[in-house]
Amino acid sequence: EIEEKCHKNNIEIITTAPTFEIWYLMHYRDNKLKFLTSKEVKKELTKINGTYTESMDMYKIIKDLTKNAINTAKSIENQVIKNNEDLIKVNPHTSIYKILEIINKIKNNS
Repeated sequence: EIEEKCHKNNIEIITTAPTFEIWYLMHYRDNKLKFLTSKEVKKELTKINGTYTESMDMYKIIKDLTKNAINTAKSIENQVIKNNEDLIKVNPHTSIYKILEIINKIKNNS
């Protein structure tokens, strides 16, 4: 119902599954793994990063790899569209990159 209302009102839903941290993980590699819980994603981040806590300043760590994350997120989204799947139900995925693209567009127009 919410998805339908948003679509009718030209509002885009930004989603991430299974947790926001999947966005961080996409900075490191093209993620083809399936994660059922946020705990699994955080465990994988700890393996890659050496440590991970929700209070960390991840921006400092991942900022130079953001292009990788955007490409990975777009790749997953394109595959979902190609397969005619519902993005909201696909795991893993994230639309966070769309927010960054809008911010960059605004910055470039200023």
